[in-house]
Amino acid sequence: MITGSTSLSALIRQVAASPRAMQEAVVPAQSFSASHSSAVSSASPLSQQSGFAGVQRKVEDDGYVGSGLQLSLTLSSGRDIDLSIEKGVTGQVKHIQLDTGGELSSDDEAKLKTFLMSLSDSVDAIFSGSANSNLFDFTNQPGISDVEIHAQQDQGNQKQKLSFESSVNRYGRKDVSGEWLKYDRLTGESEQHHFALSKQPRDVMMSYGQMDYQWVVDQVAAGMGVLGNAYTGDQSLQSNVTDVFVSAVHALFDETKRGHGLLQSLGASAHDAKAFLGRTIRAFSNDNSKENAIAAQNINRNKAANMNGLADFKADFSSKREGTFGVNSSGDYNLAMSVSQISHAVPGQSEDDASQIQTRRLILDFESQGRKHSFDYQWRHDEMLIHNYNQGQLEKTYFKLMYAKLSTLTQGNQQRQESHEYMQRQEYKANQSTPSLQNGYVKPKTYSEQKSNVHYTV
Repeated sequence: MITGSTSLSALIRQVAASPRAMQEAVVPAQSFSASHSSAVSSASPLSQQSGFAGVQRKVEDDGYVGSGLQLSLTLSSGRDIDLSIEKGVTGQVKHIQLDTGGELSSDDEAKLKTFLMSLSDSVDAIFSGSANSNLFDFTNQPGISDVEIHAQQDQGNQKQKLSFESSVNRYGRKDVSGEWLKYDRLTGESEQHHFALSKQPRDVMMSYGQMDYQWVVDQVAAGMGVLGNAYTGDQSLQSNVTDVFVSAVHALFDETKRGHGLLQSLGASAHDAKAFLGRTIRAFSNDNSKENAIAAQNINRNKAANMNGLADFKADFSSKREGTFGVNSSGDYNLAMSVSQISHAVPGQSEDDASQIQTRRLILDFESQGRKHSFDYQWRHDEMLIHNYNQGQLEKTYFKLMYAKLSTLTQGNQQRQESHEYMQRQEYKANQSTPSLQNGYVKPKTYSEQKSNVHYTV
């Protein structure tokens, strides 16, 4: 039976404890479905928007008040499940309804229970401000297919909303999208954080066993480091938003983690399983003093020039804060970040020649506006890997690394502009006596160029 708990996550756990009993719950239906649906439709389907395009609306424009949940879930068995919960602003339970389209099998009931328990933990973590990097693990649990979630907490002066959607089509494309919105009625301050990710397997990568995605996580974390600088100044904001975005990356790629576990269950050591699934290519820190050392490590390690078997993907993120008028506030900001990978094969001049090309890219735009300053920051990071083959054997490999950073700080009538550029190109000739997939290299040739500039104007 449903108790009078005021916690949304506690209500989800109560449904998880006894799904069959909840199908006969006597909590009366109110107006939750209609009011919530109209609020959701005003935002447009998340799968049709790009996080890089920025936020589309303000959370205070949402007409629905109170706390609640709307869940649509498809199990791998084909069973569709819908759950709706509505709580009034004073905390009373106004409506709970669970629709499973018929009696659940014991297997499907177990999957639903596990899913709801994980979901309740995630909702609680996000709305309480204690986010972690595994918030959306429920979407990759065995037996789960498509997921669509809309949850809202209306508590005191603060209103929060979480939307999340994950789907896989029959061609192997997977899409993950979502938003986390916060609004404070007392101060008028709002935060809007969006993400939209998709991946699509490519034939060119099927010959590689490497499927590591840690470098994607590193890129996202490095890009979000800009939120922790002196001109935004909120470390907790940086940490929570980074966790939400990294959780989205895990939701897109976490099959890789399961593959690693499968290899270990078959007798491979943790080290061998990790080596098989791929080596980490780490993103550059925002600290310029570390960049050259990391670049040298990546390029000088021969096996860093291996292609990554990760499915090609595009990940867009946006984060925005506005309405900050307090004396101690760090100001409004707007951030847009895109991380991507594209891999393709290029036929040569003859049937014996071919090339495989992989390009990875990060683009970040950030601007903040405080009471007495403005700060603009752009970062572009490109990696390109080209394998040239002759009669099926690796002949040459080229690794290119390029990035450029530009930051401008304006305070009163003073302006400080700093730019930093770096380019490195390394060529490897393959040892013809070594099988191509072992990537044995000799005689590397290296070209690098670095420029930096600091300019002050008054």
